[in-house]
Amino acid sequence: MYFKGDALFTTKLLPVLNELIPNVEIDYLVKPRAKEMLINNDFIREIIEFDYLKTADYEENSGFRFDKKKSLLKLIRKRKYDLCIDLTGKYSTALLALYGGFKYSAGINYNGFGFCYSKFIPVDTQNSLGHLSDKYLIVLKDVFEIDDNKWNEIAKKIHSECIYKITEEEKITAAKILGGLFPNPVLPLISLQTTAGWKAKQWTHESYAGLIRILLKDYNVVLLGSESDTEFNNFILDSVGSNFRKYFISQSMRINSAIISLSDAFVGCDSAGLQIAGITGTSAVGLFGPTNPDFSAPAGDNIRIIYNELPCSAPKDSQYCTRNAGKTCRTLDCMKSIEIETVLKHVRDLILNHSKKTFAFNE
Repeated sequence: MYFKGDALFTTKLLPVLNELIPNVEIDYLVKPRAKEMLINNDFIREIIEFDYLKTADYEENSGFRFDKKKSLLKLIRKRKYDLCIDLTGKYSTALLALYGGFKYSAGINYNGFGFCYSKFIPVDTQNSLGHLSDKYLIVLKDVFEIDDNKWNEIAKKIHSECIYKITEEEKITAAKILGGLFPNPVLPLISLQTTAGWKAKQWTHESYAGLIRILLKDYNVVLLGSESDTEFNNFILDSVGSNFRKYFISQSMRINSAIISLSDAFVGCDSAGLQIAGITGTSAVGLFGPTNPDFSAPAGDNIRIIYNELPCSAPKDSQYCTRNAGKTCRTLDCMKSIEIETVLKHVRDLILNHSKKTFAFNE
């Protein structure tokens, strides 16, 4: 898995897999960027990081590195795994399933490499109705050839959801980072994730700046991201006013997730942050444009989704808009059409009706 949200979505099938194969030992092969989504998961024995398989169609420079691929293949073959489930669907992972020495393999595939698996699962996650996490889950049903009655029994028993565990130590670290940051720490905390998996999904910096100016009148505000997000977030905060850069918190995904869990509301345009908000019970406003929210948005009474459908927007059964998920769109009207007042209205409503007691920042 390349994208963090996708890696998180796959965790929904782990409790069910453990039910089907009691005490199963599960190893995950992921890109380093997605590893943090799987840490502290009790169902995972080991997370294997590997950065030299192409698993995405956009802005991924995996490099050929035959020596690295050879070492990975040698490691996997040495372990003699019983089962491989490929949820990435690329030719690179299909070939790994074929040559990895697995006793049995199954997977989805978009590149015509279904012949590499013991069993090819003809699920098109990008062009069929439903949430991605449910589509990954249904792969298990096909792998183990479970009939509908038994599957419904398992679903009632397990009630599986995506898994992401934040430790108390991570929350304490997050609270220390927030401590002393605000003149009035008792105000509700709003966290924002302004960047996304690709730029077309992002709201404009002018809109973020306008929203933050208004929010700061009644709330404490922080922007979350990694080091690579510094330029964009500083540009936003410089537009708000002088000496506001301190409100951009550049930390690991784990610590940023802990800050989301301590927030009274979260605003974001990327599925990873929105899902973490949903899992931790934090109210959230999701901003969607070139991607269909039905495929990746969290659910809940304290979740608000803003999605202005245009003629070029994704059909109901498609994940991406007709402009290649916005990557070939020159105007990105879908994101530009999201009004500050609409986001603000949802944030205020969530704070009024769903606010939770935040961690004491000064402790």
